[in-house]
Amino acid sequence: GAGLGTSTEVPLGAAVPLGLVAAVEAVLAKVVRDRVRHRAGSRRPLHPLQVARAAALAKASTAAGALLLGGYAGLLGWTALRADELTVAADNLLPTALATAGSAALLAAALLLERACRVPDPPDDALGSTS
Repeated sequence: GAGLGTSTEVPLGAAVPLGLVAAVEAVLAKVVRDRVRHRAGSRRPLHPLQVARAAALAKASTAAGALLLGGYAGLLGWTALRADELTVAADNLLPTALATAGSAALLAAALLLERACRVPDPPDDALGSTS
């Protein structure tokens, strides 16, 4: 088992799935936003169940992104402080930095998707002002 003073290596490819999911969610956020707001050039509006599924994906990704970002950022701080004295820390510096960036990208894309799933505010003239 892992004892005191041991470290786990972060694979160089750890950031790849995070970046891919972040890219998919960023594109999905644009599509959802345009179709929920009935922007010119967008196809028919999304079914409410599709928007609910996108919102559920965004909520799960927000939690996962925040958890991973916290973990990788903490590990990045540890490796950065010990890179001069420990080989394993120096070897993990780049993969951990990339995984931290991938986690931040996932969190940002998930927050964009969450925001895109919101119902837009009605236009001011639709509020029925009684002047």
